[in-house]
Amino acid sequence: AFDPVGFFPMSFSIQARRGLTVAIAALFLLAAGLRLAFIQAPGYSVDREYTSAIFARSFYLNSNPSAPAWLRDITESTKNNQPILEPPVTEFLVSLIYLAAGQEQLWFSHLLTAVFWLLGGIFLYRIGMLIVSREAAVFALAFYLLVPMGLHLSRSFQPEPLMMLLFLFSLYRILMYFRDPSSMNIIIAGGIAGITVLYRPILIMTLFCVFAALTVFSSQNWKKIVSRNSFIFLALFLLPALIYYGYGLFIAGYLRWWAEFGFLPHLYFRRAYWEGWFNLALNAVGSLALVAAFFGLTKLRAGLPRYFLTGLWGGYFLFGIIFNVHIHTHAYYHAQLIPIVALSISPIFEDISPYLKSIRSTPVLAVPLMAAILLIALLYVQNFRAGLSYQVFGLRQDAREIGELVDNSERTVFVAQNYGLPLQYFGNLTGAFWPRKINSPLYQRPGERAKNVQERLAALDFIPQYFVITHFTDFERNHADLEQYLVNNCSLLAEKENRYKIYTNCSE
Repeated sequence: AFDPVGFFPMSFSIQARRGLTVAIAALFLLAAGLRLAFIQAPGYSVDREYTSAIFARSFYLNSNPSAPAWLRDITESTKNNQPILEPPVTEFLVSLIYLAAGQEQLWFSHLLTAVFWLLGGIFLYRIGMLIVSREAAVFALAFYLLVPMGLHLSRSFQPEPLMMLLFLFSLYRILMYFRDPSSMNIIIAGGIAGITVLYRPILIMTLFCVFAALTVFSSQNWKKIVSRNSFIFLALFLLPALIYYGYGLFIAGYLRWWAEFGFLPHLYFRRAYWEGWFNLALNAVGSLALVAAFFGLTKLRAGLPRYFLTGLWGGYFLFGIIFNVHIHTHAYYHAQLIPIVALSISPIFEDISPYLKSIRSTPVLAVPLMAAILLIALLYVQNFRAGLSYQVFGLRQDAREIGELVDNSERTVFVAQNYGLPLQYFGNLTGAFWPRKINSPLYQRPGERAKNVQERLAALDFIPQYFVITHFTDFERNHADLEQYLVNNCSLLAEKENRYKIYTNCSE
């Protein structure tokens, strides 16, 4: 029988093939249904989502000749005020969807990112089948598709869904190379890995460690580790990212802020760093799954599977050591842990293969299994729904009112939720987020001091026309000096109780 998807080898029995096909189809349908049911809810990281939304809108309006010129201009200015990180591939693709649909709807982006995550599941299953077994790979796939953080990230307009697809595709092609070490396979593996790291450089250590671990395994001789194919892989793997990020870091300079903030050596000696890393890892995959993952590692077959998972875990640990600020402060930086844990727990499920085979001869045994699966799915859905946040929707009308009151100004200073990104997106205005004083000694650099209002104003690239306050908790707690400046030097243009305040006409 021909298997067009390539999920199962031809030696797999037709009966077993049908059973696993049904299970896999059910998993993908459940995973897609969950994402569609909540497709309009805001994404996992609101500030990342609206940064991407601003880029997508700019691409869309610049390709739409019927768009108003003023809207094109303000959107381009807003985009230019955002930090440049990875290449905006997802944002450009979403803008093409806007063009095809003839309208801009932010939830279109959630459809695309959900597709990215689901496609990654195909490669995860193939990897699990290669290193463990077909039955165990189904359980790894179930974890990857249904873990709550994965559900949130996969319908969020940010780089992680495409990153996950590229990451899993890279891992699969690396495995295929070590099964068949041909010149074509090393070029494909290196090329895909290079695209992945170009798009999201935080994966560089994980992919490198996997390749290095499998090279050690296949060589069985330290003298053979350095080879022509290794040089080919490293060249394809590193050169695109080195050119792109090297230019932004050393020549253009727009990435220096990220390099300076992303690594603080003194964090290694702070308890908060290690606790934050551990707690966010637990939040990403769950405490039970993390414990099961380490237990599953002990059940892996010796050889390639063990080297492969060792490379994955070693790469994740080195990633946390190098990107030590984000690993303990940004939950979505642990996205790569989801497939690592999924593959690590899969060997545990090999023990239930005899039970699964017995179901075919005694169908009544399927009842408790289906009940357990249904219960787990319901618990995951409950956890997923509890983590959704719709609070950003309340900002839409306020932002539109503010945009009209400030005449869509490009010289606005704001104290607003999520760095003012939803405010800029819905209000069609831009400017600068008023910086908050760093109160925690954990992130203060030696010799740093808090700048006063005049110094902060002087550091802006423009003379502010308006000051907009929407985040009153932050304003009252962290910006007493700014409040005094506004009351003494500016005029109150508009006020909506507990919603916003707008100041203008400020004197020196």
